[in-house]
Amino acid sequence: MGKISNQELIQKISSKFADRVSTFSEPMGLLTFETSKDEIIEVLTFLKNDLEFNFLTDITGIHYPEQEMPIGVIYHLHSFRQNVRVRIKVFLEEQNPSIPTAFNLW
Repeated sequence: MGKISNQELIQKISSKFADRVSTFSEPMGLLTFETSKDEIIEVLTFLKNDLEFNFLTDITGIHYPEQEMPIGVIYHLHSFRQNVRVRIKVFLEEQNPSIPTAFNLW
């Protein structure tokens, strides 16, 4: 299998999740998109099992106090086989920001 393009990834992710993923962009070539905390585990599972993103490089957080959903959790995944990376963002409410753990996947 050759290196998968960002356009192919967008098609595969969009066909699986439709309106449950959004805001696709490619800053500096890195495919980035958003999903909700209710969908994150299903999205991560699909990326890992179906699209071979087998390495969770990083989980980090951001704070945008001016936004309606100001707390962000950012996941960076890497497919060693295809040498491709993706970034997934989930934004949370300021009061009681919680998100399911990815511990069971990695």
